[in-house]
Amino acid sequence: MMKNKKLIISIILIIVAGIFFFLPKDSESPTIEINDPEVVINGVEINNQEGIVDVVKEEKKAPSLSREVEFPDNFPVEGYEPVTKKINEIVVFLKENPTSFDHWLELGIYRKMIEDYKGAELVWDYASYLEPNKFVVWGNLADLYALYLKDNTKAEAYYLKALEVGPHQDYLYFKTAQFYMDYLENIEKAIEIVEKGIEMKPNSQQLKDLLKTLK
Repeated sequence: MMKNKKLIISIILIIVAGIFFFLPKDSESPTIEINDPEVVINGVEINNQEGIVDVVKEEKKAPSLSREVEFPDNFPVEGYEPVTKKINEIVVFLKENPTSFDHWLELGIYRKMIEDYKGAELVWDYASYLEPNKFVVWGNLADLYALYLKDNTKAEAYYLKALEVGPHQDYLYFKTAQFYMDYLENIEKAIEIVEKGIEMKPNSQQLKDLLKTLK
C-alpha cells in the first residue's frame, strides 16, 4: 500500500512540478528601536542612528569560482565541451556581477549535473544568502540534501523553508510529502503537510487529490 502511494505521488509530482518563478527581493531593510550605539544580535551587526537602526546582514564570502570541472565516468563524452563552456561563461559573468542570483542558481544546476554535489551545495547556499526570499533555491537545496548528500535533517529543514517562502507553490507540497513518504517513511507528516497546503490553497484540486491518495 505504501509503495502504491509513493508511486502515485511521484507521478503527480512530475505533472505539477511546472515552471519555477522567482520572487522579487524586498528592497526595504527592517528597522528596530535600540539605545546602544552599536550591538550585535544573533550575529547581525546593528548600526544605530538616533534610536532607529538598519539591520546589516552579516556578510558571507562567495564560494570559489575556480573550482575544477570534473565529469563522472558515466557522463556522455560529447557533453564535456558544451557543459564546460557554459560553466566558464557563467563564471566569467559572476566575476563581473558577483551578486547575480540567477547565475549562481544556474551554476549550481550545472554543478549538480556533473555530480559535483558539494559544489552545488556551496553555490546554492550562497544564492540563498543573496536572495533568501526565492523559494526555488531552498527547494533545490532540499532536493540536494535528500537525494544526493543523504542528510535528512537538513533536507526536511530546507523543504519547510521553501514552503515558508513559497507557500502557494503546489509542487513544493508534493515534494515535501514525497520526502516524508520516501525518506522518513512518515505518512502522518506527509498528510499534515498536504493539509497545510490545502489550508493555504483551498481551491487546489491537485492537493485535494493528493490527500485522497494518502488517506
